[in-house]
Amino acid sequence: MKVKIIIFVNQIAGCFSPRVLTKSRMRVRAWRFMCITAASLLLISAICKEGSSGTINTPVGEIQTCPLEVIDWQPAGVIEDNFPTISATFKSDCSTDIDLSSLEMLFQDSPVSFAISGSSSEVTITYIPDSELTMDVRYRVIVRAKDVNGYMAEKTWRYYLPFHY
Repeated sequence: MKVKIIIFVNQIAGCFSPRVLTKSRMRVRAWRFMCITAASLLLISAICKEGSSGTINTPVGEIQTCPLEVIDWQPAGVIEDNFPTISATFKSDCSTDIDLSSLEMLFQDSPVSFAISGSSSEVTITYIPDSELTMDVRYRVIVRAKDVNGYMAEKTWRYYLPFHY
């Protein structure tokens, strides 16, 4: 990503070079607009190809026609159970196999061991905490997976266990 941003900055700097500024005022404005637009599209393209915190990450230069998605996750919102079942279901729209070795779950930013169930293109991972959860805490879960073509899905969510009297 750093290289792509440097390219972006260099392209913007090139648009405002002294040779460009010697042209008429109207041409300079048009040239600047075209350069900024082109550089913006280049940056957006670089960010999209690099991936983000969304649910679909496409390898650079390829178009994902059958995304891998997180279609279900639990628990969410406010819960009452001190031993909740934490799960997420990944699904490939084109029945592409999910790479089971890529499955990952983080609970409170720490990797946890989980059970795997389902078919090759729709997989559910499940984790039940070993000890009772502390009340009045917001818990965070992150899940990730890739299909055999390298397409990635990721989901981050939170839930809350309130204090009860």
